[in-house]
Amino acid sequence: MFNWRRQFPVGQGGFHASELICEEEWKLRFVYDCGAMSTYAAQRDARIDQYIQSVGVGSQLDMLMISHAHADHLNGIERLLDSKTGLRVDSIILPFMEFEERLFAYARSVASDVKGVKSELYKKFILSPSDALARFNPGRIIFFRSGGIGPDKPGAPGSDERFPLDRGPDVPPLLHSDSVPKWKFVGAGRVDIHDEKQNAPQVLTLDDSIAMKIFDHKCGEWLLAPYVDPTVMTKAAAFYSALAKELGKRTRLLKNDLKELEKRKELITKNSKELAAAYKAIESDINVTSMSLYSGPSNSSKSQVIRSHFGGWDTVDYERVAWLGTGDAALADHSRRDTFLAHYGKLLRQVGTLMLPHHGSDRNFHEDLISRIKPRLFFAAADKIGKWRHPGSRVIQLVASSGNFVSVVTSSPDSAFEERIQT
Repeated sequence: MFNWRRQFPVGQGGFHASELICEEEWKLRFVYDCGAMSTYAAQRDARIDQYIQSVGVGSQLDMLMISHAHADHLNGIERLLDSKTGLRVDSIILPFMEFEERLFAYARSVASDVKGVKSELYKKFILSPSDALARFNPGRIIFFRSGGIGPDKPGAPGSDERFPLDRGPDVPPLLHSDSVPKWKFVGAGRVDIHDEKQNAPQVLTLDDSIAMKIFDHKCGEWLLAPYVDPTVMTKAAAFYSALAKELGKRTRLLKNDLKELEKRKELITKNSKELAAAYKAIESDINVTSMSLYSGPSNSSKSQVIRSHFGGWDTVDYERVAWLGTGDAALADHSRRDTFLAHYGKLLRQVGTLMLPHHGSDRNFHEDLISRIKPRLFFAAADKIGKWRHPGSRVIQLVASSGNFVSVVTSSPDSAFEERIQT
């Protein structure tokens, strides 16, 4: 039997730690996001240190997953993966983003929390994620790109039995881990293996119609299925126009400059104030590329039980044991929401815990997520930040009026949310 433990974040940001144990024979650990707004840096660091101590300094983290490029979801990575006091990491997984998309995310981070973007790692991440993350010596860096919306999406009938089409059955061993020998790709889609550099991690780009399945004859199956909600660039022209004005340049010249790496570095390191001003001019209609994640059984089974502890409450469920993280996915939009729901398809029947998108923002949520997924618990990592009100009052009302429970995980330890599953 699998034993699965999930622990949820503290403060305004994201830190979700999970551990899958197969009858003490092997363990798989992953973290989904690792950061918080600078106001809650002390709580973030304490939570990361607590997690490191619980698994042991120098232990292996099988997967670090980054949902999107906002600083409050990744500015704790240096502490988590510190070479002397942190963990080792096997694979780092994140959505594929063009520089323009990462620049939008950086501008938003500067506009909302200038102290939170001082990290040199974060600046390097915006310029080149793979180069920035290579410093932690992972075995591989995996980018997932949007595109798994056809019959090969993870939630389609039978999709978890197919291997990626473009490379055949030689692909799954790429994801084998020393500690989890049964970890492999499932689904179908395109796999690009980038040129490998000596003494550097392997870099892959995959369609998000491909998922990762952990299989053991004794313990059963568990699925980790990503979904990438891409940036819509409708405000790109307005952003560059505003940025050019702030910099005293012509828009065309600015775009030409940003084709050069050195000019990009200069913009990131020297023009935070101008980037923040340009973002504020277009922020009402912008979203960022964000990677959601399904974590749960690959097939429905009645021999499951989940126990949840949040605040002063405890619950038990015997069927819906899966968790669905949504990052900052823009799920208020009808077409984007339908694509998201279609992507996960049959897997939604097993989702018991749903992370509210973008800390429970009213702008990212729709009541269809309640009626079409039917989770029993909703949670948001949210705390007081200026004028923001996360989760939104409309979200809380919609969830509560449907007879469900919202757990808000804040910087207070009393709000901690933990789940334990047996299958």
